Amino acid sequence: MLRLDAGEIRIGASDMTLEFCLLPYLEMFHKKYSNVKISITNNPTPQTLELLKQNKIDFAAVSEPFDTSGIEVFQAREIKDIFICSTNNKIPDGISVAELKDELIMLESNTSTRTFLDIEFRKRGFSASPKFELATSPQIVGFAERNMGIGCVVYDFAEQAIRSGKVREIKVSDPLINRHICIVRNSDIISVAADKLLDMIINSPV
Repeated sequence: MLRLDAGEIRIGASDMTLEFCLLPYLEMFHKKYSNVKISITNNPTPQTLELLKQNKIDFAAVSEPFDTSGIEVFQAREIKDIFICSTNNKIPDGISVAELKDELIMLESNTSTRTFLDIEFRKRGFSASPKFELATSPQIVGFAERNMGIGCVVYDFAEQAIRSGKVREIKVSDPLINRHICIVRNSDIISVAADKLLDMIINSPV
């Protein structure tokens, strides 16, 4: 186990943090230490943090905002939430976020992304009343592509659809602040294998 010829790592992640943060490191780690078993629990951030508090996972990749009390936090990469619509939609750039509120397609309320958006909207003097609430970000992109509303989604999920011309980004006059995907762990001792992977993620940019 000290040579990493064996061992197990238990990780918590959401769809977003797994795809846009962890995957390159997991591939790198697996190539070097193929005998280490990696178990990934896929949940939204609130449930993932609960598993961490219960010591059911070694560490987690989560997106801001979240309660940082009692855990170590390392910012892994920056993310940006944007507004997208069908290329057939004639809504102009330069519009304010508040002017989009009745057409929004958003994630369900049990996610850190939705918490973040609700906070940002309150700063702008309104509460979200989404036209559609969906379970995953790819669904939001799909609904926006079909001109069913204005999608609010992390840029990475929409990048391919934007590049291929299926949707376009609406350049709002008051863009949302950037936030981060973070790696979090308890201060308790974790396995040698998990510690090695953590070090790779924190100190080896990919």
